[in-house]
Amino acid sequence: MISGRVIQLENLADGPSRGFAKPSVVITFDDAFENLLVNALPTLEQLRIPASVYVVTDCMGSAPGWLHGSGHPDENENLMSEEQLRVLAANPMVSIGSHSHTHPRLVSLGGNDLQNELTRSKSMLEKLTGQDVEVLAYPHGSYNGTVSEVAQGCGFSQRLTLDERMVHMGCADGDVGRFSMEPDAWMIEFKLTADGAYSWLYYFRRMIRSCEKLPGK
Repeated sequence: MISGRVIQLENLADGPSRGFAKPSVVITFDDAFENLLVNALPTLEQLRIPASVYVVTDCMGSAPGWLHGSGHPDENENLMSEEQLRVLAANPMVSIGSHSHTHPRLVSLGGNDLQNELTRSKSMLEKLTGQDVEVLAYPHGSYNGTVSEVAQGCGFSQRLTLDERMVHMGCADGDVGRFSMEPDAWMIEFKLTADGAYSWLYYFRRMIRSCEKLPGK
């Protein structure tokens, strides 16, 4: 459905030259859970689909500290180790970005703490991969004007949000919107998202969630 339309986020500016009949698609994974190597990477490689992975550097090779005691289903899932990330970064189908150092809500941090949170992650990833890291995915989607400005000053030209909005080709620098896609998403929901039905999809999703809560569902 989308394999012929997927491009890497860093190549969005080249999108119009691809001549897609439908909107192009960028695939991103936050947190860098180890299970991606088994559950996602083989299929992506088989279909030649590029993807981006955003890493929480304080938890490499361990369980996600920010989920400790939360009861979240991923609470005890390990994140990729440094060696796994080093190997993954060498894969031409995968790009590596930052998801901060400790996964805090960035709007809650003061100036120095915010800058240290971002620069430490960027520095560690660049040393680990040998590549420039210029994309940040905001943890929890938490950002405001100050966070965006500090992140840009730290060298992140693209900052990924959880705001459900379309990204225009050739204008991908700055705060970039994304649509989250859960494993239990309906196929029509997935298709509409990939095909760019952004203007009313939010209300469609609310309708779906309401139907799922009806008796007998």
